[in-house]
Amino acid sequence: MVLLVIIGIIAVVIVFVVMNSKSNKKEEALPSPSVTPTPVSKEPSDEDLIANAKKLAAMGEALQQAKAHGDEKTVQEILNMTYTGPLPEKKEDGTYTLIY
Repeated sequence: MVLLVIIGIIAVVIVFVVMNSKSNKKEEALPSPSVTPTPVSKEPSDEDLIANAKKLAAMGEALQQAKAHGDEKTVQEILNMTYTGPLPEKKEDGTYTLIY
């Protein structure tokens, strides 16, 4: 009788160990959740806004000059925001330098 109790206890221990090892394997198989940093929304500074406004004004002037010159390739590049050529600079009297 004692032998049957010991065999029963051993069987329960074996079943318990096998069940725990299977559940651990399942946990290992699952990918661990990755923590991705939340992008922080940065407000542009006044200097950034002014620089962007100046660049946009220069792009507009370049567009007008390209249209007046009949340069359709430059016009399309400016409209597609792929223009990498020289930009007119604003002079003290409020006019812009010519890019042609």
